[in-house]
Amino acid sequence: MIQPEFFKKITDTYSVANRNAITDTTLLQTSRDFEETIGHKITAINPEAIATRFSTDASVLITTKYDGQGIHIYFEASDNPAPHKPEIFAYHPYSGRAYTGLPSLLNLATQLKQKGVKKALLRAELYIPGEPNAKRPNNADIARVAFNGTPSEINSMSLAIIRILMLDGQNWITKPIIENFEKMGELLGAGKTGGFHRIHGRIIPEKDILASFEATTSAGLEGCVIFRLNRHEAFKIKPKISIDAVIIGYVESESEGKHLVRSLLTALTYKETGHNTHFQVFNRVFSKMDDTTAEKLLPILQSKRTSPPVNTAGSPFLMTDSENRPITFIKPEIIIQVQGDEIITSKNDTPNTSQLMSYQNGQWTFLKILPCPRLSFPTYDGIREDKTIESGGARIQQVNPEAVLNFDIQTETDPTMELRKVWIKTANNETSVRKLVVINNGNSTQKLPYSILFTDFSPTRATAPLQTKAQFAKTPARKTQLVDAILTDVKRGWTEVPAQG
Repeated sequence: MIQPEFFKKITDTYSVANRNAITDTTLLQTSRDFEETIGHKITAINPEAIATRFSTDASVLITTKYDGQGIHIYFEASDNPAPHKPEIFAYHPYSGRAYTGLPSLLNLATQLKQKGVKKALLRAELYIPGEPNAKRPNNADIARVAFNGTPSEINSMSLAIIRILMLDGQNWITKPIIENFEKMGELLGAGKTGGFHRIHGRIIPEKDILASFEATTSAGLEGCVIFRLNRHEAFKIKPKISIDAVIIGYVESESEGKHLVRSLLTALTYKETGHNTHFQVFNRVFSKMDDTTAEKLLPILQSKRTSPPVNTAGSPFLMTDSENRPITFIKPEIIIQVQGDEIITSKNDTPNTSQLMSYQNGQWTFLKILPCPRLSFPTYDGIREDKTIESGGARIQQVNPEAVLNFDIQTETDPTMELRKVWIKTANNETSVRKLVVINNGNSTQKLPYSILFTDFSPTRATAPLQTKAQFAKTPARKTQLVDAILTDVKRGWTEVPAQG
């Protein structure tokens, strides 16, 4: 069931394995099925939208959201537990990271046995309770304590049981959330003892959600999760919206003699629809990264470059930031938490769009421009050590629960030339030439739909007699706008000649 040789012993009882520690494929698949069908489908809501979104007397279950790591717990009562088959352990269903002998886990096992439970699979949050008026411990603190904590810190790691998935051979995943909640109370009690407890929650009219949310955050807790009782629908509400996104590129610069990361290019994946090699550009993240963090992060990102910084091989196209500094593309492996105020889907009734790209065999490929929400005022909030692409950690459903990648990548057709014009101007026996070429790139997955190429040759120009300009458009309207601007400029004093001449 587990591989003992993968575990690092931290205390006399507690051990942790970084990854690939679980050998039971059925157990892993059951956990993954839950995450992909229910666990990941929680919609983020801005607190400002609570009053208008929830205004009726309909009952909802409001629960506390904990700033920790989502884990699964397997329990099987045994009189003779073995190293490869402990009575209870916790794990991440995708990475295989696992925990055994954690004091809160051992106390939970004792409680379940007293209640006559033979087998159980639970979804939980591993977190560290915060002190009053102190900074709330977060995911990074849990990762540090899990691998390098003192006995006192390890004893503080607590379990909030969120849901029963399996219980004594019965499937509880599809049962109504209130039935699940009440069963957890029967087994665990509603209070907090021994480092484990049922997730704190209560049934209230949805119009009271705002007051309850404000009371929760005032107490220093992360936020709330709302469950509708009459259908499978859940919402998470936090003072700031948090989205887990994968870094696909970065910009570096020098500041006071130090090389630092200046910004990050992030993306989201279509993992839930099977397109786990497809990445939708999400946000560029500039803020809330101090110089110390930016300096430490740079070599980590440099080690994951898809190409040397001296060229653009391995990158889908040349991309720069607002100060014309190049973005270096990297392997999509590091997931960060990005915080923002609001999820923006459109501006002036025009959908927000971004680049869809694929990453295969160490190479990025631009595919298409597609609608994609973005996060307003995005800020960097640390690396999510417990998240992976394989686990759906950077899934686009965080910002659009209905997102589906529903286009076909067709066989590419050859580009065609839509327009070609040539003009000349003669003065003092010297001839200047200007040429315009408009190319329709067909359904090429490598380029934007239209290329507008302009050449200006003037033999009497003191610097650079030959000048060229390349512009690109993703819509026919934009193409026409660029072409009209060139035609307006060229008409002054120039004579059009046959293109073949």
